Amino acid sequence: MKKRLIFFLLLTTFLYPVSAQTSRLYTSELGLPNSQINRICQDGHDFLWVCTEGGLLRFDGVSFEEFRHDQNNDFSLLSDSVHDFCEDGHGVKWVGTASGLAIFDSEHSRF
Repeated sequence: MKKRLIFFLLLTTFLYPVSAQTSRLYTSELGLPNSQINRICQDGHDFLWVCTEGGLLRFDGVSFEEFRHDQNNDFSLLSDSVHDFCEDGHGVKWVGTASGLAIFDSEHSRF
């Protein structure tokens, strides 16, 4: 019995580092438009949405897609200051900014 316990402890000790996940630190130098994050949400398609004071980010697990306000584009965010994001039961993505509420059009990637 004692040999089995020792074998089990040795086995779990050597296998544990193999199954550990790696982590990454994302900063404004590595993809974030601003270091102040107001909210992080996951939608029904497993994208992570990051609300910052410098815009909205959609993260697919590998790279970020950034959405910002552009005064020359009527389909851009209302403001770069994004406070909240949520997806309702119908799949509509709502974005709360300092200048008001917007709906994200997933099909055309615009607001």
